[in-house]
Amino acid sequence: MNVKLLALFILSLFISACEDHNHETVTKGNLDIIIKAKYGTEALVVDQNYIYFGNDTVKFTNLEFFLSKVSLTGSHSHSLTNITFVDLDSKLKSLSESEAGYLIQFKDVNAVNYTGINLSIGVPSDLNAKTPNDFTVLDPLGEPARYWDGWKSYIFSKVEGKYLNSQTCKSVGFVYHSGFDTAFRSVESVKPIIVEAGKTTTITVEIDFKSILGNSTSHIDFCTDPVFHEANAFMTDFMNRFQSSITIK
Repeated sequence: MNVKLLALFILSLFISACEDHNHETVTKGNLDIIIKAKYGTEALVVDQNYIYFGNDTVKFTNLEFFLSKVSLTGSHSHSLTNITFVDLDSKLKSLSESEAGYLIQFKDVNAVNYTGINLSIGVPSDLNAKTPNDFTVLDPLGEPARYWDGWKSYIFSKVEGKYLNSQTCKSVGFVYHSGFDTAFRSVESVKPIIVEAGKTTTITVEIDFKSILGNSTSHIDFCTDPVFHEANAFMTDFMNRFQSSITIK
């Protein structure tokens, strides 16, 4: 009898361990963040002309930025990434590419209900105090071309393109690079986000580059201000609009 009881006890422990193991393997899910570039309501395609507030046309040639401090929030929180580099224009070569968006995938996300997501544009100050020499070449911060050595700061974002206006100036290229700790911007979005075990949840982040340039009553004069890469009022306003241009769905 004692032998039978011992055997039953061992069997119950084995079953319990299997149940615990199975429970552990299904408590993780995946999260996809899809970044979509827009020009107003249109999907943005590089090297394509768009009407610029009634003043001829504007087109974009280079769009990139650092995405940082991405985390899911709520009674349970989950940090997704501290820093990653988004070469957005690489996925904007055609309308179909732009509509599909720039995909960032996160595996093994805790499968719980979240109440929002936080993200930032730029490099956090503790990392911005470093240089590419402090990182491996495979690290997003290890690429020298993403760093201003003379300014001791990473380049947080690049928005480049060309403006055409026959009345004021025939053609002007614009180059808007942000950097320095004062250019760092964060976005907090409150929305139900459910990550289910063994499944993939998708979040869409839309960036309206038309609104980054301004609005119908107040927008950038490319002929007067074709270039900026300094910490001044222009950069502050530009990054404030960048922050406001982001919609999370």
